[in-house]
Order: sequence, then C-alpha cells, then structure tokens
Amino acid sequence: MPFLDSLWNKGVRLKQHYVQALCSPTRGAVLTGRYPLRWGGVQGVAFPGLPEYIGEDEVFLPLALNQLGYSTKAVGKWHLGFATANQTAVGRGFDEFFGIYDGSMRHFLHTSFEKHNLFHDKRLETGEMQHRRVHNTQGLHGTEVFTREAIRMVRNHESGPLFMYLSFSAPHMPNEADPEWVVQNNLPPGPRRDFGGMLTMVDDGLRRVVDAFKENNLWPDTVLILFSDNGGEVIHGASNWPLRGSKETPWEGGVRSAGLVYSLRPDLVPVPSRGSETWALSHAVDVFPTVLSLAGAGDGNIRLGGKKLDGVDVWDSWVRKASPARSTVLLKTSPAWGKTDAERLGIYKMKKGNRPNGVNALRVGTYKLIQGLPGRSDWYAPNPSGCFPGLEPFLDSLEANRPGVPDFTVYHNRSCMLQVGDAQGDQIAAGEITHLGQLKQTWLFDIEADPEERHDLSEELPLVVTRLENVLSSYLTSPDQFPARGRPSKDDIERSAPFDGFDIWNDPIIAHDLYRIPLEPHRDL
Repeated sequence: MPFLDSLWNKGVRLKQHYVQALCSPTRGAVLTGRYPLRWGGVQGVAFPGLPEYIGEDEVFLPLALNQLGYSTKAVGKWHLGFATANQTAVGRGFDEFFGIYDGSMRHFLHTSFEKHNLFHDKRLETGEMQHRRVHNTQGLHGTEVFTREAIRMVRNHESGPLFMYLSFSAPHMPNEADPEWVVQNNLPPGPRRDFGGMLTMVDDGLRRVVDAFKENNLWPDTVLILFSDNGGEVIHGASNWPLRGSKETPWEGGVRSAGLVYSLRPDLVPVPSRGSETWALSHAVDVFPTVLSLAGAGDGNIRLGGKKLDGVDVWDSWVRKASPARSTVLLKTSPAWGKTDAERLGIYKMKKGNRPNGVNALRVGTYKLIQGLPGRSDWYAPNPSGCFPGLEPFLDSLEANRPGVPDFTVYHNRSCMLQVGDAQGDQIAAGEITHLGQLKQTWLFDIEADPEERHDLSEELPLVVTRLENVLSSYLTSPDQFPARGRPSKDDIERSAPFDGFDIWNDPIIAHDLYRIPLEPHRDL
C-alpha cells in the first residue's frame, strides 16, 4: 500500500488510539463525541428496521460544522440508522451524501441481502432532502465508485471550508476485489489475499482523492485524520498481530486502531513532528471536539443541544507531544440484556466462546480492566487465513447475501493459533462448564508494559482491580445514559416500513427514483 505507507512515514502515527469493537458504535462515537452508552449503541450495530439507532436529539459533527460555515460531504458507508429521513447522513447535517445506508454490500452489485443499497442524497435550500437510488454503477467495485464520487465533490467545491467524511466500505466482507489488485499483494490464495486486494484498492482510491484536493488547491490547508472503525476480523483475512483478539471483542486486537494524522501546515503539524509517533491516549469520541477546535470553534459560537461531550481536544497531545489530554478511555459496555446466567451460558456455549456475551472494559492510565464474557481471545499468526478452513461455506453464503449460520465448531479451530487465550472455548467444547461461575470473568493488564495482554495481573493487584471497577461503575450508573437498543422486532420492522433503508419509502405512489423528502429541523437547535 504505497500511498498509505507514505502517509504513515510522513504523518504522525497514533499508537494508542482506541475505537469501539464494532463499526456502528465507533461511527456514532466519532460523529457525536459521546460514548455509545449515552445514546443506546452499546450492544451492536444499526440493524435495518430499527426505528432509531441514535436519538434525533443528538447533535452530529456536520451539524456543528455547518454553524461554522463549512460545506459538509459524506461518501461511503453510513450505518448509523435510516428509519426516517432525519436519521440519514443528510438528515444529520451533511449537505451531500453518496454511499450505502447499511453496514456492507456486494462490492460489484451494490446490494445488501438482495436489496438495493446505494444512494445519493442532497440537502436542498427548501429544507428538503433530494433522494436518488443509484443504478448506473453496477459492475464497478464500490471502492472505485466511492473514489469517483469523492473526487467529483472535491472538484465541484468552489469556496469556503470543506469537511469530508470518507468511509470506504472495503475491506469489509464480502471479500471481493478486482483481480488486477489481488495479484499485486503476493500472498497465497485465500481470504487474506482477497482482503489485501481490497486494501490495495482503498490505498489507490485515497491517493486519487488526495490528488483531487491538490488539483483544487485545497491540500495545503487540509488536515487528514485516518483510522479504522474496529479491529480486523480474522476470519475474513485481517490480521491484528501481535495484538490479542479480533473485531467485536474488547481485547486490544478488537479496539486499538491503526491511525495517523497529516497536514502540510507547520502551525498545525510542526515539521519536527512529521514522521513521528505519539503514544498519547485517545478515543474515537475525541475526533468531534478536536475537529471543531481545528475548525475554529470557541466558547459559545456553536450550539450542541445541551449535550455533554465525552471527547476532548487531543490535537496538541497528538502532534506537539503535550501532556496527555485524557487518562481514561471507556472501551466497551455491553449489557447482558436481562438474560439469566443460564441463558447467557447457553448462548456462549453454542458459539464456543467466540462471541462476547455481556462484557465491560476500560483503560485508566496504564491499566486495562475487562469483566464479563469477552469472546475470542487468542493470538493469531500474521496470516490467519488457514485458521478457519471450514468457514468458507458460511462466508460464501454471506457473500451471496443469504442467511447463514456459522459452524462454531469449525470456527473454534485452533490449528494455526500461536497461543490460545485462557482456553475458555476449549473448556466449553470439552463440556467442562456447567455454570458461569466456572468461567474466568476478570482480567487486568498493564498495557504499556504488556500491550499484547499476555500477563493477567488481576490476582496480583486486587486493589487496582477495585479502583478500576469503581471508575467503570461510575459510567454504568451514570444518569446520562440511554437504554441499550437490541435487534429490531417484527413489529419494529413493520413500523419502519415507510422508510426501511432499502426499498426506500415503500409508498406505491412513488414510481421514480428521484424525489424530495421533507426534513424536520433539529429540535434542540
């Protein structure tokens, strides 16, 4: 990935930047500046049919930037709810959006679960949203489509400040890439080779978008903040080596993101800081206040609807090696959904301990606490493709957008793991576990000394465990939190039918693909 490598070598590398373990919670944290427990996104992603994923009283970053005179554009994956027009990207404040509403798509067909999933929305001066279903791009890889649209938006930008939220869907499953890109990564056939092909396409797409910024004379004053929205999913060919765990889990491999910041302006990124790395602690929620500060926000000149941010401005910590702006990061809060211990254990057994089932995690200073059932906790080889040979039929069914149920027995394959984490899955597979009390549910690590989480200190440092438990409790008992949202019920889906995100506005009187939808003004602004 030559272009990303050049940014990595010339920018400031973020070595302790955290995100949530799943995509929607991270995206919500970025665009609200608030932890998911504040708005109900602690359990999972924004499912189609969910009446509301993030409350419409939350102020999103583009809405705040609009108050500072910014033109705001979004390209790529949204995945933050779309039950009403006000919950789409344009409804949340972006002037223009081109991309997918749901969490993934067939990269060449632009469908999700056999439903159309590619849209172009604009905010009109009338206060309406112009909505169009895009049909003329099938056959082009989604990364190429998003690249072209981002370039078009940059070239069409005439004056004033610009904020672009560019969120490529790749390398999210399904593993589909143009063959010409796959062969460039010199990997043996398998999921990782396809995954690498998709990443190579993203690398080239980002290079071309940056070239458009340069052509429009925007690049000298541009700040680039780049990171992933969760840890890599090893069953699809990603690698988190040498970190422990995978996407969806609270281990470092699930929540620590590779990230960087870049700017040519020496007043923003001092020349001595270029090509360096920062170990300042930061989180996705910090993007909101950091971007607002860079954009010129000050006390009293923007309205946030009375919401208290969890994020802090971390720019000086990142680029000037100033004192860390934060020492505590809430990494994951996941409720047990009112299920009994027996029910939770039954689900955990069925999934062979691979998926979390009620887990909380946070970092305070150098220490990290994990409590609950955290899911897969192993260390995988740099190329994990061979770990899950029996999963190919399941992955194929997902790529065909057909419902599939993974074979968690095969999913539990240990043949290529370099080290097994705590052996919970082995105990479950052997039938040794009959109640939750038999499973270890507390871990403590000194992350600065042990970033790979190999040495559990929970029994050696019980007072530190208690101190971090008290900090965690202060979050979990805070009045400023929202009840967790789960999967939508059948009634939820039926109630959301007028705008279900795919068969947009299932209204028989609408027979064309370009139409206007009224938007409600934000009630707190």
